[in-house]
Amino acid sequence: MGEGDKERKVREALENVEAYYGQVPFITKYISDHQDLYLGYAEYSRNLMFEPKALDQRTMELCAIAAGSSLSADFCLDVHLRQAAKLGASDDEMFEAIMVGAYMAMTKCQASALRRLKDYQDKR
Repeated sequence: MGEGDKERKVREALENVEAYYGQVPFITKYISDHQDLYLGYAEYSRNLMFEPKALDQRTMELCAIAAGSSLSADFCLDVHLRQAAKLGASDDEMFEAIMVGAYMAMTKCQASALRRLKDYQDKR
């Protein structure tokens, strides 16, 4: 693929992101400066977030909220909260998604730390 084709594909992908989210998130814009890497990233993102196969887009956005919550990804949460609401998610649904993400983050920490504690206790 020639440089002109890559530039066109990057521009189209960024336009699609902006049309869907109403903005181009920082990481998307930043990665787009690296065309070869971005084109694969954009395709993955499009297939997963814009054209989910088993989940509807609203549910996918609620999943993104849960994941963003578990990772403390504030900027991602801003994007996905707005998009989920645009797709009809209620405040209660978004709250539950946040709580699921927070719960998963908490239990991840507990699972790791409590296993270490159990190993320590077993070796004494």
